[in-house]
Amino acid sequence: MARLIDVIPMNGCTLIYGTGGTGKTTIGLEASVAKAISGKTVVYTFSAPYSFISRGIEIARGFGENEIPKNVIFIKAETLDELREVAMLFLSKPPDYFVVDTVTSGYRASISLGKRGMETGRVLTEIIGLMISSSPSDGAILIADAQTKPTGEERPSAEASLKFWCDNRVHVMKLPDGTRKATLSDKEVYFKITSTGTEVV
Repeated sequence: MARLIDVIPMNGCTLIYGTGGTGKTTIGLEASVAKAISGKTVVYTFSAPYSFISRGIEIARGFGENEIPKNVIFIKAETLDELREVAMLFLSKPPDYFVVDTVTSGYRASISLGKRGMETGRVLTEIIGLMISSSPSDGAILIADAQTKPTGEERPSAEASLKFWCDNRVHVMKLPDGTRKATLSDKEVYFKITSTGTEVV
């Protein structure tokens, strides 16, 4: 069985974006577990309720593990200030892999508090720069929510801040039959969400 992480870029900085319920967190958890099983240290920052970690346990079982490997470090970061603290914490000794789920939650929170978009974008760019420039050896996944434009096209929130750092972009969307589609620059991959992760179809 091929997983989505077997066919999308997993090195460098990969931006995964889409609307809610498209499988972004599942992909991030799957990548984290796979990297950890191979002996890598993963820092996974998240803004969702802690209950999502039970999904990580299901995914780990799909890899034959009884639990999420201990070398996946979960850190809750809901604001840009908290995300900056994480970036600074690992600046001198970066993990092998960063996953930020979602990188746009702090951005949205700042905007909702009345902060200007340009200034908030600058801060987000700086934070991502700290993470990426610390040179995690295996790279990073940045998970972002998508905004639907009047044309119907979906674009990542805070796109201007994210595109500078990301080598790869993967747009995920849910099709009417429940299948998901991941669109890369050079191909489209269809996959489904299972109890233990993703499965390419």
